[in-house]
Amino acid sequence: MRRKIIPILIVLIVIAIGVFKYLSDITIYNEGYVNGNLPGNLYNEGKFCEIDGVVYFSNPNDNGYLYSMNSDGTDMKLIYEDVPRYINADANYIYYVRNNSNQTSQFSFLHVNEYSLCRLTRTDKAKIKILDSASSIYLSLSGNYLYYLRYSRDSATNMYRIGIDGKDKEMIDSVPYYTCSANNEYLYFTGLEEDHNVYQYNTQTDERRTLLDGNYWMPEITDPAVYFLNCTDNYSLCKLDFTSGQITKLYDEPIESYVVYNTWIYFTISPMSSNGPALGRMSIDGSNPEILVEGNYKNLNVTTYYVYFSDYDDSTTYKIPTEGTASVSIF
Repeated sequence: MRRKIIPILIVLIVIAIGVFKYLSDITIYNEGYVNGNLPGNLYNEGKFCEIDGVVYFSNPNDNGYLYSMNSDGTDMKLIYEDVPRYINADANYIYYVRNNSNQTSQFSFLHVNEYSLCRLTRTDKAKIKILDSASSIYLSLSGNYLYYLRYSRDSATNMYRIGIDGKDKEMIDSVPYYTCSANNEYLYFTGLEEDHNVYQYNTQTDERRTLLDGNYWMPEITDPAVYFLNCTDNYSLCKLDFTSGQITKLYDEPIESYVVYNTWIYFTISPMSSNGPALGRMSIDGSNPEILVEGNYKNLNVTTYYVYFSDYDDSTTYKIPTEGTASVSIF
């Protein structure tokens, strides 16, 4: 009897393993055109990404590894020993580009596909899936597809998309348009070769149309307006109102980066400014501008409770509250 039972148990174990592997490989798809992070955050390396009261981030205090915390900064914990950039998230997954080239741990040699495009489950036992092993940058989620720039030795850097299941990978354009600014089913970017117009790309139909003729950079959409830097006018921050068709200059000094978030615009002022570099804030209509912190900063990322940014010289990461007094602290 025992001899008969053992083969049956082996068969059942094999079946169970097969079923578990099948279920673990199933992708949960999004309903509708979910976007994965703020365009302004993604222009600034996307080191912080907030969803459902949780912030996923690259922790500067632990080799840049992927961590999570509550939006108010509590309950901080390690998620995965990867160094993430361009973090996106939906209800089920975290998407990011690995940046493990500067790993310092004793197990650094175990990290392969150092700049690959990854998907991680949002569960206690995070499971990773490599969606594209090629070097990638400027990742942005729109519905059930990821848009990004992909590098290969044969064709240099091109605009690509791939399903969140790792299927249907295809080149969208040979020109590496920055794929940071997603709003519902649309991507917004500026020309890079023949012009610097602002374009709207429909991810459903693959059609592209011109929104604004000119010499512009870093478009962000917050209905019913598009924000952008005017390269011809000292990289000033401007807004085009879709309803009125009117263009308004919001800030006259040269801007290096900005993030539109709810009723605020946070921005970094260039060292070329007449008053020197700084971190500032103003209302989305350009009113109530104020300097929050003087200094030369980068990697501006915004979440519900905090604005995160790094020093250009030593990469120290700081934070200030999004509301109230600009009390600066090291993150």
